This record gives sequence, structure tokens and C-alpha cells, in this order.
Amino acid sequence: MRSQDVDVIMRAIEGIFQVPKRERDALRLVLARLKLTGKSNPKTDWVESARAVAMEIARRNHRVTIEDVLAECPLPPDLDPRCVGGVFKSNIFTRIGDQPIRTDDGRYKIIGVFSLTEPPQGSITNWS
Repeated sequence: MRSQDVDVIMRAIEGIFQVPKRERDALRLVLARLKLTGKSNPKTDWVESARAVAMEIARRNHRVTIEDVLAECPLPPDLDPRCVGGVFKSNIFTRIGDQPIRTDDGRYKIIGVFSLTEPPQGSITNWS
């Protein structure tokens, strides 16, 4: 089972039951080893993986482009290259600029530069 799915299930279980640490670790291991037979979607799986890579790069460098992501998480050859457009389609990222790049065929194009979206500062209401 994917680690994201293990986290979701563990939160649900811990929301209902008090699970001691030793049993929590054992349950996590059992869930991680499960081989689920549900259909996977290669496009969605790649976008999720690439988004996780993008988040890590943005944390490290305070900025990220799709070229940075592709260097660490290449697009599988059987996927449509337009899939890369889904990586930053999330409120996790904010576009902070543009960057020109030169393509393999010598043309230039503009790609977005993104950072992680900052959480709102301060309280929502002022109770004083």
C-alpha cells in the first residue's frame, strides 16, 4: 500500500481507537505490505509522485520548476507529456515567476517558477 494511503488509514484508526506505539508501528508495517488489487492509474500515480518531489525541491530551494521535477522524477515514456501540467495544479503551490528555457530542438519557451503556498499568518479573527 502507498505510504499516503497508510497515513490516511492510520489517522482514521487513531481517531477512533487509542493505539499504543508498539502496535501502531506494527499496524503501519502490515498496511504498508498490503498488495491492493485496485486499478492504478499511471498518470495519476506519476503526477502524485512528481508533486511530492516538487514539494521537496521547493522546501530545499524555496522555488521549483517542472524542469527541476523532471530531473528527479522523469516522465515514463508511455505517458503523454501533457501530464506534467498537472503537477502544479494544486493549492499547495503558488506561481512566483517565469523562466525561459531552451528546448531540445533549439526553441525557447517560458515555464513557471513556483513556491510552496504560505499559510495565512495570524489569527482569522481578532478577539481583543
